[in-house]
Amino acid sequence: MPLLHESARLLLPHCPTGGAVRAAAADSVFAMPIWEERISPLLDEARRIRIVRLHDGEMEDRIEASFDGVPWYRRARELRERGVDVLVCGAVSRCLEEALLREGIRVVGRLCGEAEAVLRLVLSGRPIPEEHLLPGCRRGGRGGGRKKHCRRM
Repeated sequence: MPLLHESARLLLPHCPTGGAVRAAAADSVFAMPIWEERISPLLDEARRIRIVRLHDGEMEDRIEASFDGVPWYRRARELRERGVDVLVCGAVSRCLEEALLREGIRVVGRLCGEAEAVLRLVLSGRPIPEEHLLPGCRRGGRGGGRKKHCRRM
């Protein structure tokens, strides 16, 4: 069962169930931090951002932007200025996540893997396979105390 928070924040489903993440509107702008064509493990330190525009639900335009030297506290505003509606990412600090939410950007976090494949999964609305969940968010996996953070709402 997907979780869609009322504040317009998209969350990863509960870790044990692995339910689906619902896609946003057909004409949305998605961003992903990129490291070697994969989702960057930590948004706060990412140097490249890929921005993908959807038109009628299809991935249309892709552009790369440099975040090299941009401090975390400036990143949310820069993404909003670029028209980003949804950010698909790995780990993100609470401070940056809150800044993104204040800017009206939905956060789909705690994901890993090849960037385009992860984005297609998010857009499909299907359950996210375990290999695309960060360690600690996997069903029955390691991570002990971190599981609480995966369920954070």
